[in-house]
Amino acid sequence: MLTSMFNVVPTNSRTVRSACLLALMCSSLFGLSAVAESVPEPIEGTLENSRQKFQLAVKELRSGAGPRYQSLRQELADYPLVMYLDALVIEGNLHYATADAMQAFMASAGDSPLAMRTLRSFVRHKVEDRRWQTIIEVTERSDLSTELSCHRAHALLNKRRVSNAIPLLNEAWAVGKSQIKACDPAFKAWFKHSGPTDEVVWARALKAADARNSYLLRYLQRFASNDLKRSLADLAEIYRRPDRVTQKVRGRAVHQRDIAYLGVKRLARVNPGKAFNALQELTKRFEFEADQLAEMHSLIVRHSLFAKSAAPAQWVLEQLMALDDDELTEIYLRAKIDTADWTGFREAYTWLSAEKQNTDEWRYWRAIAAGPGEAEFAQTTFEQLAEGRGFHAYLAATTLAKPLSLGATLHVLEEAATASHAVVERVSELLALGMDWEARTEFRAGLNVSEIALPLAELAASRGRHSWAIEAAAAAGAWGRVDLRFPVVFEAEFQNAAEESGLPVEALLA
Repeated sequence: MLTSMFNVVPTNSRTVRSACLLALMCSSLFGLSAVAESVPEPIEGTLENSRQKFQLAVKELRSGAGPRYQSLRQELADYPLVMYLDALVIEGNLHYATADAMQAFMASAGDSPLAMRTLRSFVRHKVEDRRWQTIIEVTERSDLSTELSCHRAHALLNKRRVSNAIPLLNEAWAVGKSQIKACDPAFKAWFKHSGPTDEVVWARALKAADARNSYLLRYLQRFASNDLKRSLADLAEIYRRPDRVTQKVRGRAVHQRDIAYLGVKRLARVNPGKAFNALQELTKRFEFEADQLAEMHSLIVRHSLFAKSAAPAQWVLEQLMALDDDELTEIYLRAKIDTADWTGFREAYTWLSAEKQNTDEWRYWRAIAAGPGEAEFAQTTFEQLAEGRGFHAYLAATTLAKPLSLGATLHVLEEAATASHAVVERVSELLALGMDWEARTEFRAGLNVSEIALPLAELAASRGRHSWAIEAAAAAGAWGRVDLRFPVVFEAEFQNAAEESGLPVEALLA
């Protein structure tokens, strides 16, 4: 019963924290709550009345009046924020909350960030209570954070399910940095049982070297066998002195190859010419994997485009064509623009992917680089670009000596955003209730789905949250929505300033 779950005087520190949370949520709208108490029942099912009921339900949870809360909870079954009440019930009674209750909540909370926040609180408490089976039951999912994954592994070890725990521990431990403190108990239990194998230690050493974490490289020595320690020492030596990458190293052949791979990558950053020469020698000794060769080639090419001690120019060109890497090709193209080498530009332009070739930026420069017989092509390209909006539309219009149109039709904001997606509804209600932090977390989570991002942008703009609207419009790729991306927040003030100064509003905005 809820009455026993929410006492007026909390009986433990976690209940105290829950009570404080409930108090904070109520305090900002205490006036609304007082008004809501005077509204005669039954309350009509309007949105405003639902908000008042929600605030009353929060107060009931705080005071411990269980039956009245349950009645309000039933009336709010279809309210977008009902899951926040369910979360408060769980947070307020973590010691007695069951795995079934937590799983039911997770299913109802769906994609809301509230789901994982509540799960984290639940699992942390169960770790303190040593309820290992409960932890295993609620964490049987693929989207766990590192912390929750470590708690699950710890629980599995304590239930003697070692084979299930080891993959989780390997993944959490084999990173190129120090892992979060929450994983320490799981790692300590693992070290007592068996600890990482040489293969896992070596994998972490390579990641530490890539992350330039020399401290971690030294730390890993304590987990290695005697044979692996020699390879780790050689790895550390080549890490410090990559110019010695061609010297003989000890250990298994695969470890020697990995050391050579690391050394070439580090050498490429400081002297791509030497890295090229070293790679030519090392390919005679080792059979590198395809992805290793591609990464070494990519780094040598990248730094050769800037360094004086570069790899041979012909080899760099061959690799640019073979690697099919738009980022590297763009670096090369900008160098050609800098030197006005339009013939070289036209050739390298074909190495770009079709998607990149069709962007405004590279269409503009391809028109600038037009060769003999391409005058009509360049004219058509400039005219097409000038009809759009953006920096290269401006450049194209300037090239044609035409006024900038900013597009033929400006998008007019529709009367209202009517999207009924649950995320939009939750953000709307949280903002209405003054729960800004919760609204922000729901909003940011929704930006991962482009179909939701645009309705969120329109909602934010309608509530005066213009920085949110700009972020969401960008996430949606709504580049034509100038009203969202560049909101005129002080339109009247700009108009008055324009009249006083004699300058157009657009000039003042610029």
